Amino acid sequence: MTEHHPDRWRATWETGPDAGVSVVLTSAGAVVGRAALADVRCDDPELEPFHARLHVGAGSPCAVQLAGRPPLRATGDRLHIGASTLRFDRIGPAPAPS
Repeated sequence: MTEHHPDRWRATWETGPDAGVSVVLTSAGAVVGRAALADVRCDDPELEPFHARLHVGAGSPCAVQLAGRPPLRATGDRLHIGASTLRFDRIGPAPAPS
């Protein structure tokens, strides 16, 4: 029997105050926002401290808005949030548990 390991993804701020910053997402997902405790942090003033939750797994990541006025807009492999754009790149399968 073959074990399935979820895909790993890298999220990179393409535009906005944190352009160029990347984070590898885990299968547990991640919270996007301005807070110091956010997994995918951005200093964009249009973002709430905990603005959205990213879910990763098989297929491409998806996002759920948790707070804030600017709506999330997804286009292909990009998430437009506030005045910033987050790009997702598949970087391979998650490592097998040891």
